[in-house]
Amino acid sequence: MILEDEATDIIQKAARGLGIPIPPHRTEDELRAAAQTLHLNANALLAIAADTYHPGVSSPACLKVVTTPFKGFTVNAYRIGNVCFDTGTDASALISGTPPEALFITHHHPQLHLDHIADLKPFLGTPITAPTERPLETTFTIGDLSIEALPTPGHFFHDTSYVITVPEFPSKIAIIGDLLFAGSIGAPNHSYPKILENARTHILSLPDDTLLCPGHGPLTTVSLEKAHNPFFAVEAA
Repeated sequence: MILEDEATDIIQKAARGLGIPIPPHRTEDELRAAAQTLHLNANALLAIAADTYHPGVSSPACLKVVTTPFKGFTVNAYRIGNVCFDTGTDASALISGTPPEALFITHHHPQLHLDHIADLKPFLGTPITAPTERPLETTFTIGDLSIEALPTPGHFFHDTSYVITVPEFPSKIAIIGDLLFAGSIGAPNHSYPKILENARTHILSLPDDTLLCPGHGPLTTVSLEKAHNPFFAVEAA
């Protein structure tokens, strides 16, 4: 699966978040200058511009990834055991087999972009946990899964990420919605400082081997994003 964002998307999001014009970024020198202006890691940005950063993370047996089309793009939904996270635009693959015991929603858009909750109908009668006016912050136990809800607003004001402990998988699994993607972040519709702060505080502070499951684009890990995401890579630009 290709990255959700190209270098231009990253630059546009950072410029929008900072409230400044989009700098030129056609050449390597311009990309490096843009990275400095936007407080991005230049080497990480150049790798994405050159299409050389690919996380290459495989889905473990305990995680079902369902990717469905949405307005020329794709959106991810997930199932771990009998618990689903978001719906995508077609939840039929999520609910096949044993009926799900619960559905957790990372976020919904206040306007018309309902990609993460576009197919709720198959979940009628299923307990649904979703943030509304504020993000969630609590812990759930469903079967042998421990699910910690973390407040991660920034993309929107109520965004919630879910960190799951699965007995048969050695690493934690984080369902992170549109907080961050492999090599990028979600659109800072609510608050650019908050999306960066919450990604660092709640997600990138998790163990390095934590599997990150974003709302769009490929799977990644904490260690990969700390090394390769232009918004968070700590190597000197």
